Amino acid sequence: MVSIENHSQFIPSVYAIVIKGHWGNLLVKLKNSFALTSTTIHRILLYLSLYGCGPTHSLAFFKWVESVPNYKHSLQCSWAMIQILAKHKHFKTAHHMLDKIAHRDFLSSPSVLSSLVKEYDDPEVNSQVLS
Repeated sequence: MVSIENHSQFIPSVYAIVIKGHWGNLLVKLKNSFALTSTTIHRILLYLSLYGCGPTHSLAFFKWVESVPNYKHSLQCSWAMIQILAKHKHFKTAHHMLDKIAHRDFLSSPSVLSSLVKEYDDPEVNSQVLS
């Protein structure tokens, strides 16, 4: 585990690795620093979307994490990626990803859908995703 003072530097250091494309270093960093959890992945995705150039790095990271053994994206991570894609008008990719998770995660359930929409309170993006 990483000490508390290093925690604030963890996500920016993962960001730097992703931007440079050093995927081999990334697995070592994730395994040595924190458990590979959906919460950690979700935070990294949001950081990449805030400070990266469009969704390119977020999507590359999202796809790379899918290849890590014993890791499966949570609904929260998948929804975050869909929101990032829709915000940057990558509708085809967002739609494909939405179709992929729709049945698996009971996305049609009103309570699940409502909580996801509330978590990402961007009416314009939500309207694009939900249409």
